[in-house]
Amino acid sequence: YVVNNPTANNSPRFTHERVETGNKLLDTYRFSNNWNNSNTVTVEPYAGLAPDGTYSALKVVNKTGNYGQLNDPTIMREVGKTYTLSAYVKSTGNSSHFNLWAYGTGIGYIVQTGKTATPTDWTRYELTFTVPNASVTIGFDNTGGNWNTEFLFWGLQLEEANSAGTYVPSIDTFTSRQSNATYVDSAGLVKTAHRNLLK
Repeated sequence: YVVNNPTANNSPRFTHERVETGNKLLDTYRFSNNWNNSNTVTVEPYAGLAPDGTYSALKVVNKTGNYGQLNDPTIMREVGKTYTLSAYVKSTGNSSHFNLWAYGTGIGYIVQTGKTATPTDWTRYELTFTVPNASVTIGFDNTGGNWNTEFLFWGLQLEEANSAGTYVPSIDTFTSRQSNATYVDSAGLVKTAHRNLLK
């Protein structure tokens, strides 16, 4: 996997640069509607200062020593396509570890960071994988359940690309749209945003 330590001159940018291929994940600000947190995992939204200067980082805690995970419910991606999963991770100040992964049903971990110590500064982790003939889930866990985990994360993104691009947030202030809408993307192409999906 790839590790990237952002600096003041290399912080996330919010542009329309890659919106046509951007974040494939929903609800990545609070992880409250479309995500599963299993067993003993708790998720606290707006728990810390994020790399973009907003107070929008999330905290994941599992300090019981039992296995637990935060994951995107199983979604069938297109077989043979390449995706990159990325996230910014930082320590809360307590010694801890995390595991970021993509998992194929009936296959196991397709790619993962493995047990990784939480860094003291915001660090972006990238995992690139090709979709096998299986349903794919992505998320965080404490593999094996024999270690506690507590960390801040922000900017979780899945995109159809060979490397991580500009972070495109899933904004939680959007609630509903009653019909499909069209828009012009950054390349000047007319696209369709489907009902109740934010692009």
